[in-house]
Amino acid sequence: MGDGRTSNHPAEAPSAVEPAAAEGASDAAEPTQTRTGHTVDVEPSPRAALGAVAVGTHIGRYVIGDQLGAGGMGVVYRAHDPELDRPVALKLVRAAPGGDVVAQRERLLREAQALALLAHPNVVSIFDVGPHGNGVFIALELVEGATLRAWLKEKPRGTAEIVATMLAAGRGLAAAHD
Repeated sequence: MGDGRTSNHPAEAPSAVEPAAAEGASDAAEPTQTRTGHTVDVEPSPRAALGAVAVGTHIGRYVIGDQLGAGGMGVVYRAHDPELDRPVALKLVRAAPGGDVVAQRERLLREAQALALLAHPNVVSIFDVGPHGNGVFIALELVEGATLRAWLKEKPRGTAEIVATMLAAGRGLAAAHD
């Protein structure tokens, strides 16, 4: 993160909020921040539920790299977009177990398309979306950085700095839910 999305101090503050980061969260799971700026709640083997994706695999036009994080909604990989020659975060979102998988995948696609219209400095950009297995893939802006938890533990911080960072993150969440 550290790109200034939630603070005026790019080297010090955590970054953008993924619009759906809080969905599917579990109180029992330990929150984890991926290197892409996504906060996910880790659950037992979510990668297995989607099937392991090998480095070099193509999903849509994207070439899969290393896994960055996993959570209740899916798995996030570092990937490469060869058409635009840029790195992206590729999130594989699975449909919920049971129910109409086709209808769920269509709903996930519609939600991702709607989020792609969102432009806010505290929310990662969505570049592309498409079907993948029983779910969808979402190509996101790749944002490097630390978790909010790691940022807070990194060094002593003043109340004003913490409040400013939390307000910026809250503005991103509010924008994603308007």
